Amino acid sequence: MSICSGRVFDGWRRAATLASLAALATFGVADEPGYAPWLSVDRAAAHYSRFAAEDEQTVVNAVSNASAAEWLAERAPRFDCPDQEFVETYDFRWWAYRKHVRQTPAGLVLTEFLTPVSHAGPHNTIACAVGHHVAEGRWLRDARLLDDYLRFWLIGGPDGGPQPHLHRFSGWLAAAVDARRLATGDNRLAIELLDALVADYRLWEEERLTKDGLFWQHDVRDGMEESISGSRTERHVRPPLNSYMVDNARAIAAIADEAGRPELAAEFRAKSAELREQAVAAMWNPEAQFFQVHREDGQFADVREAIGFLPWLHGVAGPEHAAAWRQLTDAEGFAAPIDAL
Repeated sequence: MSICSGRVFDGWRRAATLASLAALATFGVADEPGYAPWLSVDRAAAHYSRFAAEDEQTVVNAVSNASAAEWLAERAPRFDCPDQEFVETYDFRWWAYRKHVRQTPAGLVLTEFLTPVSHAGPHNTIACAVGHHVAEGRWLRDARLLDDYLRFWLIGGPDGGPQPHLHRFSGWLAAAVDARRLATGDNRLAIELLDALVADYRLWEEERLTKDGLFWQHDVRDGMEESISGSRTERHVRPPLNSYMVDNARAIAAIADEAGRPELAAEFRAKSAELREQAVAAMWNPEAQFFQVHREDGQFADVREAIGFLPWLHGVAGPEHAAAWRQLTDAEGFAAPIDAL
């Protein structure tokens, strides 16, 4: 069996670590009761100052390097821990995040690339990173950025509909909206956008649902670039989109509950449960003890990839699948030496 190397997995592992730091960041807000004195504002400011001194600023969007420290001090939660590399990395994530805030006639948006790219839509926006932008940005004190951004994508397109390039890539937008309302305690925007999220889910069903009730996708459109299991032409059942859609349906059900729409909540809760069951049956390979791409020809892709861990992020995997995590420390798995490439 072909196995991805440690080098391939390293970027994903660091991203997962940073996601965990973002989740912990909610406990580092300075005006919370019991805030620990060692969570230092000065330390973050010192990091921002050094980042600015070392950065050649070639693109300036809504928040310049000169104003970054003040902007972040007002909006971004702070984090501290004994490992100062984690703290510096956490501060750098926010430093990089604000670089992508862009003021447009449609309000504030976020870009994935600072410089224009050919596959972007208006204002250099790209759908691939939207779920990540919303999930990471949910901790911001200022709601305006993500309020504008979500309205841009879901109701800011032609005739008050979604942006035409929203489905150019797979996404977990509804799940990110739900995570944000839980972090902020404010359900209003999620409820406002509920019908748009429902319409978005139904459009995915029209575009990508197989006769077996699973979602197919090309690897590049999953945001995975060229993957060893992928294809630009074949309709494989892949862990990313199916995991996202399980979570999106669950999120829509939760928002519908808050909106007082029990029939809609029941419909999407059932969709989430059914898709989860089918996704596990189709993509869990008991021989490999891993979630793998289910190819269009009915066979598993003969490779373990980092995307096989996404079912845990989106509530698809269960305790019975825990053996997959042994690959993290297996020298013939994701802990393979770099020279094994």
